[in-house]
Amino acid sequence: MVPFQSLLKKGVTFTWGDLQQKGFEKVKDILTAPATMTPPIKGQPMMLYLTSTNESVGGLLVQEVEGVEKLVYYISRCLHGSELNYSPMEKHCLSLVEVTRKLCHYLLAHKLIVVTRSDPIKYLLSKTVMAGRASRWYFMLGEFDISVMQPKAVKSQALSDLLAYFPSKSLHEEILSDDLPGEVHVEVCHIEPSCGEWQLFFDGSSTTSGGGAGIVLIPPEARCEHEEALSLAFKLDFPCTNNQPEYETLVLGLHTATIIGVEELCIIGDSNLVVKQTNGEFSLKEPMLAPYRDLVRSFLDKFQSVRCEHSRRSFNRYADALATLASKINMPNGE
Repeated sequence: MVPFQSLLKKGVTFTWGDLQQKGFEKVKDILTAPATMTPPIKGQPMMLYLTSTNESVGGLLVQEVEGVEKLVYYISRCLHGSELNYSPMEKHCLSLVEVTRKLCHYLLAHKLIVVTRSDPIKYLLSKTVMAGRASRWYFMLGEFDISVMQPKAVKSQALSDLLAYFPSKSLHEEILSDDLPGEVHVEVCHIEPSCGEWQLFFDGSSTTSGGGAGIVLIPPEARCEHEEALSLAFKLDFPCTNNQPEYETLVLGLHTATIIGVEELCIIGDSNLVVKQTNGEFSLKEPMLAPYRDLVRSFLDKFQSVRCEHSRRSFNRYADALATLASKINMPNGE
C-alpha cells in the first residue's frame, strides 16, 4: 500500500506512475491467486503452532508433505474481559483450547503434534487441585490424541505469515533468535516415565451439588509412600450418582498415565464395584455407566501390562482426601 499513500494525502495532485501500477498489479495477483490453505491428508499427523500475546491468542495447523509444511488452517482472536488477566501460561493453554474447540472436526481424525517449548498439558498436570477453567480445559483436551514436540527453528513460511498478525509491542526488546516468536516460556511440571510398574490410586466423592476426583500416581522408584507421587484433584461440577465419580476419577487417572508415558500400571481403588466391573467379574446394571466402562477398557489397551486391585479405604486415604477437598470447592460463575 506504500505506493498509494502519497496519492491519498490532502492537496496532492493525483498522478498515476509506474510505481503505483506495479503496486496495483501486485495486489491484483494476490487477490486472484489460489487459496494457500490445503485440505488435510488422511492418516497423516497434523502439527500445531501456538502463539499468544497480552491481547490475543492463535494457532496454525499444518501437515508435512514431502518435507514441506502445508497450511491447513489458522485461527486467531482477541482476548476479552477476564481473559486479559490470565497468566502468560494460561493464555498459552487457552490458545490450544481454542484451536481444539474450533477445529475439532480436523483433530478428531488425526494425531496432533503441538510444536511448543511450553507444554500446556504438563502445565495443567502441575496444578495440585484442578478446578475451574483448568479442569474444564483438561477434560476438553482429553478426547484428542495430542503429543508435544520441541521446536528447533522457524522454517514454515505459513508460520511466519501467522506470526505477522501478532506484532510485538516492544520492538526494542526483540533480539534475533531461532526461537518461535510470540511464545511464553515458564517452568512447568516435567515428568519422565520410569521403567517398571506404576501405582494409580483413585477415589471419587459425590455431594448434592457435584463431586470431586482424586488421583495419586506413584512411580516404581518411590522409596516411601507419596514422596515422589503425582497428586491431582478435580472438581466435578455436575450432579453425580454414587458410582459416577469413581468412574470419572478412574478415566482421569488412566488418561494422565498415558500422557506421562506409563507402560506398566497397577490400579488401586476402594470401590469394589468399579474394580470388579473393570476386571470383568461383575456385570454392569446401570446403563449410564456403560460409556465409562467402554472408555476405561479403551485406555487399558494402551498399556503393556495392567491390573486392577481393590483396597480398603484406610489404604486409600490420600486420594480420598484429594477427592473430598475438590468436591468442597465452590466455583464462582465464569470460572
